[in-house]
This record gives sequence, structure tokens and C-alpha cells, in this order.
Amino acid sequence: MDKLFIENVTRRQLLAPGERVLTAVSGGADSVALLVLLQRNAQSLGIEVAAAHLDHGMRPESGEDAEFVRRLCAELDIPLCVGKRDIPKLSRIDKEGLEASARRARREFLMETAATRGCVKVALGHHRGDQAETLLHRLLRGSGSSGLSAMQPWSPPFIRPLLPFAREQLQEFLAEHGWPFIEDASNRDPRFTRNRIRHQLLPLLENFNPRIEEHLCRLSERLSEEEAFWREREDEALKGVLLDRGDGLSLSRGQLLELHPALLPRVLRR
Repeated sequence: MDKLFIENVTRRQLLAPGERVLTAVSGGADSVALLVLLQRNAQSLGIEVAAAHLDHGMRPESGEDAEFVRRLCAELDIPLCVGKRDIPKLSRIDKEGLEASARRARREFLMETAATRGCVKVALGHHRGDQAETLLHRLLRGSGSSGLSAMQPWSPPFIRPLLPFAREQLQEFLAEHGWPFIEDASNRDPRFTRNRIRHQLLPLLENFNPRIEEHLCRLSERLSEEEAFWREREDEALKGVLLDRGDGLSLSRGQLLELHPALLPRVLRR
């Protein structure tokens, strides 16, 4: 597992020697595996590892999760920053769902912590299953090919070193080395769309194709590569349609109408 992990980080250039990386740790199997793998291979990669945990205040036992992460980081000798947000309250104030509020609060906390701790990158524990769920989630919402490219291994300042690995691989790695983790009961709450995708939709699709998770991730990778190609075409096309009138930018209608139908909406979006 260590070898595969280092190969993936190196091949995708996710970390460079001398960098300090902040690892988001919930206490679940994915984030614990990420933290352990980073620390075990910190010397080989030439990096420093720090950790951050956000208490969402959504469950009575959330304080116990924070304490578990404290003990874990102490055993690994990794500096830890713990924060707390009242997500249900934020959700009511901002009039958005719990998932969206939690995601936004977590992102803000991680970026603030990274800045104060001198970390140039933030490592997230998303794995192959998360990638498949994200693609399906966006497909159900009506996303186009750009959205279906899903999560990227490197989207500054966030890196996702575990995207090639299945959830089962990570749990087997933890079991092999005796590292404990906690189970978040909210991960089975059917109120959350992602949970219904994970526990209802994906198992249904596996009846048609047992390797659906793997294929969905491969599709996402292909779409991501195609997005890079389209971005170059967009840049080229923009040079021909943008007109500088002195008081802002205008578009040449004639040049726009000559663009291929697949390229036109992309250029307009840019």
C-alpha cells in the first residue's frame, strides 16, 4: 500500500519535498488511512504533516470523535488543530441544506487553518467510491461533461491522494497495521442524497455491473483529460471572439456563430 501510495503522489506531483501539508481528519477510515500513509511516508516524500479536525456539532457524540482524533495524532506525533462549528444553526441562517453548510464550513476551516499553520496544501481523504458517488450525484443533478469529470486529484489548495484506492483497500490497510477508526452514524442517514447514492443506488447498479465503481471512476478520469483539451480550445477561440472596446470587453457575434456547437457554450461560459 505504501508503494502504491507514493507512486500515485509522485506520478501526479501532488506533493513536493519541503512542503507542509494539512490533513483533514474526521476519524473515519478514509481520513485515518490518509493521515497514517502520509506520516509513514513523510520522510520518503520529504514533507511535513499536520492535521485538522472540525466538530460539526451535528451529533451528541461529536466531541468523542474530536477526542479520538486527538489521541490518534498524539500517537503519530502530528500537530493537530481542532475547530467547532454549529452546522444546524449555520444551515438555518444561510437557508441551505446541512450537507452544503457542512461542506462550506469545513472548507473555510481547512483553508484558514492551512494559512495559519503554514501549509501550502490540504489533503482530503476522498477515495474511489467517493469519486463514483460524486459523478452519480452530479449526473442526477443534470451536470454536463465538465461536472462529470468530478473531483480532481489536485484542485488548489486541495489534494486527493487516495482517489485510485477503493474503500475496502483502505480498511484492509488499517486492519493490517492495527489502526482504529470510528464509524459516523450520519453516513447512513437517508436524508442525505450522497448516502442514498452510496447505500441504495450504487448497490443496485452493481447488480448490472459488479465493477461499476471502477468504471465510473475511469469515466471521470477520461472526462477530466478531455476537459484539459477543451480548455486549450477555449483559450484559442477566446482570442478570436473577444473585442476590446476601451470600456470593457465585447464579443464578436459573427465569430461566435462560426464556432462548433460543442465549443460555443464552453466559450460563452468562460
